[in-house]
Amino acid sequence: KMNAVVDAMEFRLVHAGQNICTQGDEANSMIVITSGRAELRKKLGSGDEGEERVLGEIGATATIGEPCLLPGDHLRTATVIALEPTCVLLLTRCKYSALLDKGVLSRKESLQRVKTSAKKIAIEDAKRLASLLNGAPSGEVVVGGI
Repeated sequence: KMNAVVDAMEFRLVHAGQNICTQGDEANSMIVITSGRAELRKKLGSGDEGEERVLGEIGATATIGEPCLLPGDHLRTATVIALEPTCVLLLTRCKYSALLDKGVLSRKESLQRVKTSAKKIAIEDAKRLASLLNGAPSGEVVVGGI
């Protein structure tokens, strides 16, 4: 089951300074950070006069927008900006529904299973990266392998 969930997810690399998602945009996918760090920002007030506040930082295994997988219209409630190169997995509402229809997920366990699968990937990637970096001579940059 985990493989089917992982196969349904889309991988993206977000460069430092780029938005992972933007407050007010249509939300039709759940996002899981598998590596990197991002900053949460929320605009308070309306129009151009609203004040933007930093809510905090998130990193590997953080999930964004799980309710977006459920039926209905959803908007992003905050902006998430990559602070460094950040890898994310996206699961769209359409692919999530297909997993439910195929019986890969049951409605009762579905969101928790998706989050657990994505978090396992993030942890495995972090372990692989750590082992690659530990084996590299000081100052040497390791590329690939993940």
